[in-house]
Amino acid sequence: MADNDLKVIIKAKELARHSFKLTSNSNRFPKKYRHSLGDRIQLTSLDIYTTLTEANRINNKTARNLRCDTITKAIKHCDDLLFFIELSMNLELLFDYLKIIIRDQPTVDAVEVVHGRWRPVDHDGSWRVDMCSVCHRRMHYVDYDQPYQYCPNCGAKMDGDGNG
Repeated sequence: MADNDLKVIIKAKELARHSFKLTSNSNRFPKKYRHSLGDRIQLTSLDIYTTLTEANRINNKTARNLRCDTITKAIKHCDDLLFFIELSMNLELLFDYLKIIIRDQPTVDAVEVVHGRWRPVDHDGSWRVDMCSVCHRRMHYVDYDQPYQYCPNCGAKMDGDGNG
């Protein structure tokens, strides 16, 4: 990778590398389609790179129209590649690969949501006191404040569907 390459050319190189890696592996892209659709994806990703490098070498001052036409050609190759990828997705050719990507994503520790509700305990004009139906913690707040949607003590979701 040359230091003076435009970012778009660097990205085109990465796209070509990824396209070859994806479509050359029978675990990711079925053999049945590798020499038809897979080859088209590979060749189109190379066309994007070569067309962009060609456009970059054209002198913008002396051949502005030629440079614009070449950039338009690169954009057409991008549209073609997008079609091939969408076709692969519609045929579920990349489905197993996507399942692997999703499977390997980090997960979160999920816990069951405990539901409760605020039960009124006291009200003296400017202050209101409610109690959590799950942990029985009392909450004091100004009368016009909205009650918490979750109990700050036990984390119960205060949506009125009571477990507590």
